Amino acid sequence: MHHVANHLKFEYTVSIIEPTPHKADNLSENCPKKEDLIFLLRFGDYLSNALHDIKQLSGKKIGILQDEIGYAFDPPVSGDTIEKWRYRKTVLSAGQLEQLATAILAYSHATHQRDWLENFLISGAHPYPTSVCDKFFPNQTNLVDQGPSSQPAPVSILPAPPQSAFAPPAQSQFVGRTAEQEQIQTRLNSGGSLAICGMAGMGKTSLAMAVAHNCGETRPVFWHPFYDQNLNSFVRRLAGFLTHFGKTSLWEMLESARMAGIKPPDLTSCLDTLLAQLDGLNLLICLDDLQFVEEMPEIRTFVQHLSSKCQTEPQLALLITSRTYPAFLPADVPFELGGLGVEDSAELVALRQLKLPTDLVARLHTATEGSGAFLTLAIAALQASRDPALLISQLASAADIERFLLDEVNDRLSGQEQRVMEAVSILGGYPGSRDLLETLINQRDVRKTLRMLADQYLLTETDGEDGKAYQQHQIVRGFYYEQPSRKTRREMHQRAAEFYTDEEVNPFQAVFHYAKSGAAEQAVRIGQNNLWDVINSGLAAPLLQSLDSLSKAGLDQETAVDLLLTKGQLNHFLGEYDSGRDHYQQAAELLQTMPQNPTSDQLKGQVCLSMAQLLERRDPPEALTWAQRGIDILGAGDSELHTKLLIQHGTIMMYMGNSAGALESFMVNDDQLQALPLPLQTNINKNLGAVYFNLDQLDQAVVHSEQALQLSKQSHDHLQTSRIYINLGPTKYMLGDWTGAVSDLEEALAIAKRLGSHDVVLALHTNLGRCYVDKGDDELARQHLERAIALSEHASSLQLIAARINLARLAIFNRQIMQAQVQLTLAETDATEKNDQISLNTIKVMLAECLVVENKFPAARKLISTAEKMAAQLDDQTNLANLMRLKGQMATQDQNVEEAERNFHKSVDILTSIEPYQAACARLAWGESLQALGQQAAGEKLIQEAYVVFDSLGAEREKKRAGKLLSN
Repeated sequence: MHHVANHLKFEYTVSIIEPTPHKADNLSENCPKKEDLIFLLRFGDYLSNALHDIKQLSGKKIGILQDEIGYAFDPPVSGDTIEKWRYRKTVLSAGQLEQLATAILAYSHATHQRDWLENFLISGAHPYPTSVCDKFFPNQTNLVDQGPSSQPAPVSILPAPPQSAFAPPAQSQFVGRTAEQEQIQTRLNSGGSLAICGMAGMGKTSLAMAVAHNCGETRPVFWHPFYDQNLNSFVRRLAGFLTHFGKTSLWEMLESARMAGIKPPDLTSCLDTLLAQLDGLNLLICLDDLQFVEEMPEIRTFVQHLSSKCQTEPQLALLITSRTYPAFLPADVPFELGGLGVEDSAELVALRQLKLPTDLVARLHTATEGSGAFLTLAIAALQASRDPALLISQLASAADIERFLLDEVNDRLSGQEQRVMEAVSILGGYPGSRDLLETLINQRDVRKTLRMLADQYLLTETDGEDGKAYQQHQIVRGFYYEQPSRKTRREMHQRAAEFYTDEEVNPFQAVFHYAKSGAAEQAVRIGQNNLWDVINSGLAAPLLQSLDSLSKAGLDQETAVDLLLTKGQLNHFLGEYDSGRDHYQQAAELLQTMPQNPTSDQLKGQVCLSMAQLLERRDPPEALTWAQRGIDILGAGDSELHTKLLIQHGTIMMYMGNSAGALESFMVNDDQLQALPLPLQTNINKNLGAVYFNLDQLDQAVVHSEQALQLSKQSHDHLQTSRIYINLGPTKYMLGDWTGAVSDLEEALAIAKRLGSHDVVLALHTNLGRCYVDKGDDELARQHLERAIALSEHASSLQLIAARINLARLAIFNRQIMQAQVQLTLAETDATEKNDQISLNTIKVMLAECLVVENKFPAARKLISTAEKMAAQLDDQTNLANLMRLKGQMATQDQNVEEAERNFHKSVDILTSIEPYQAACARLAWGESLQALGQQAAGEKLIQEAYVVFDSLGAEREKKRAGKLLSN
């Protein structure tokens, strides 16, 4: 590793080969074929997005728009047909695509221009998109699109849902709490954070909703409920919300990953990015039911930092509801909520049109302790009671008030109302549509029943993007889930699963309900085949929970292996590495009992790939063993899995420092490469750039790094783009394009800061500091390197080593030898701990240089002898050349002309083919030596050659020094 290894110490990165499911079937046997899937995935999103654009423009509901667009067809089609196209159930013909585009363009939305139309048609697999675009936009013909293009078509990133999708649920007839609302709003008006705490049923969520709606008149509000205990869903929703304020980078990365069917950025990085994107925004963030996730370390850290940010940014406010006060928040944040006062209870009774004498209201208030949930249930029971006084007396004496009220309410519901309540409970807390509920109870048109239940506040009715959706309070949900028999519950879950497979396509919900129904095989198949779609929807943890409920006992061996593989991949994504390894190991052991055939070999190969990915940074040697095992099992071939194993093998070898071996693994032919997903193509080119850099083949390194850069920009993966710049900058630098290198690194730093990527920012500060050291801009160099050291406190000490080495270089240039020795000693401690032999050798060379500057030649010679042996063992040519230079300088001081000439000549010869700048530094030192030895003309010639190089590169310090020598 010549360039990365030397004392210039650039930071370089390699890419991880992300896992993808080893099957690609869709949800149903009746769904489109595999080759159509990529178009349907993209097309369904484009069509939905277009309808939401028109909805915002026209104010019409989606259902009405679907009917209008269907009527515009010749012959007309139903709105249900348009909805099926949205849910990716049918591949449209070219004629249908054109009629659909015509109907959409008729609404004249501002963004629906030629570029939109072309992407829309491409997403639907239209054979002649350009011709259709020319017909609609004759004056905007794309002259390039007359034949096959050499450049990939750009990917258009879908906008996030409208801002209204993140607002608090609609609320009607909120009662009382006037003083509480005023106190909370006063505290939030100037920023800060506040947690509404109290027992279940006290009305924490209702109060927070009321506050949020009031605050929404003066500032945007983001509302997120944590009832499903899902952090990934929270990340996705907040990223989508922030796009409406110009913060698009994380949403684009998440959308790119979703559309490509690959692993999204890790959760911690996403949360860090979200925190950075909130800077300067005037928002109220509401986190409901935080108690469900507060023990998760990621959310604890995020909320803690968000609360701190709210203290310093007065326009940003945080409102939390939780049963208990989160201990990690400041002591002044809690707002303890008790029950409603007797006057508020009386107002609630009156608003619900229940007529009770004052004394009964007081008794009701006392019995329920002012709990909003219990009062709601009591009012629903009392509205159908012939003897309210008796019921209230029974309530006051009941041992279990909750159970008493629920029994009373249930007894007064009609049979159909009970069945609907049971159906909603089957949904597990997730909202469900009327169509779904009708399917669950095998009845049509339950609209009136739903309305009546909502009017009694037994159901919560929300406006989803595609119509009304219904949920229950968790107290009510638990009661009604117990009412049907186990057999009936399983039948209802089965119907729900089929509905989410064939009607409102939702892979996660299909898995959830198939698992609950006991249909393990279907749950495994759908979970595996739609793994990254579900993960990118923010549902990794709930999916794993559903799969964990399945038993391998009733599954055939192949399905059992699939279950273990899918759970292992979810463990890996969620950072549960030990569990992931255990699942992969179980899968490997199970496969040993299966007969050998192509299917079992593919499964074994997938297990090997998954295990190698899990271990690549934790135990590279073992990871390499797994990757090689998979390659051996599959044998020679050009399958996608075999290609992925080869790439994984190369990635691990990169981590282990074997660049030549990595290059051999990365040598994928063009046909294989083009068949891989776009992000995988990006990673291969990025890794090839790193390998060629390490092998001193810089021209090839630039070619592959720039190809990776083009692909990452095409997929709008900004974080990957910044990582590629980390590699491309040093490569350009070594080729002498310092301006281009610094420009790349500065651009990457701006991206990484915007994304909040700590590790990438750290590496870029290190690389820029190294660049500015050579350019002679001491102040900028010091700023970047000191920032890198500050950021390294909780990061990789390898990057800390690089920063200290370059700070020492800066000190040596300025003859601040003691400062240099301090930095080198600190770097040596870290390098010894990490067994970083390359850095240790570099440190020895630089310590020797300090001794030469101080004219301590005996000690310098001893250190140089040790460093020479290490450099030879490591094949570290740059440091060997620098040692020759130091020996030449000492020989000059000793007036040993022959030895000085020999060492300087070797140094220049080695460096000329490696690094122009270092070669020029060696020439400058040689020229100085010749002048000191009385050979003025020869010395001046070498100094002049060095001056030309320094001038072309922009190395101002060394250029000034050479110019001064020439002027003398």
